[in-house]
Amino acid sequence: MSRTILTTERLRLREAVLDDAPFFHTLINEPGWQRWINPVAMPDLAAARTYIQERVLAMYAQYGIGLWVMESGEDTTPSGLCGLLRRDFTQDMDLGYALLEAFQGKGFVAEASKGVLDYGFQTLEAARIAAYTNPENIRSIRVLEKLGFSFMHLMPWPGNEESRSSVFELWREDQGRQA
Repeated sequence: MSRTILTTERLRLREAVLDDAPFFHTLINEPGWQRWINPVAMPDLAAARTYIQERVLAMYAQYGIGLWVMESGEDTTPSGLCGLLRRDFTQDMDLGYALLEAFQGKGFVAEASKGVLDYGFQTLEAARIAAYTNPENIRSIRVLEKLGFSFMHLMPWPGNEESRSSVFELWREDQGRQA
């Protein structure tokens, strides 16, 4: 049984479980994930279960946060992922999201992200939340700007120095932008 993290008007975000392997397998192999997130294909359901266990569930266990499965309030079909991540190269939590192509263009990423940001700022009391995206991913950049994020700078992606990432930040309202 997976734990619900938050609900929005149309969505439920819940912790992933190993039974989500078919969804992860599909999402990770979609062209959008391959182009914008990671070009390494997910070969089979066993690899998807390993990914969930070693990456997603491990982050929940270590930090209490991670990518949560996004479901429409109408049914329990997974449509995407949205959540807060911890990376080895930063102290900040960062917002991450990915959506199956069939669910794009419905405002789900922005809606889920607003809920996740509220959770991060109010429940977890984060002062600042970062976001990283490929500088050519205009759709993702538009979502971040709509959510109030500000572009900070470009950085080489750790472990892949040839790849660049746009770094964005959003400060909790009572914190203001820090110098």
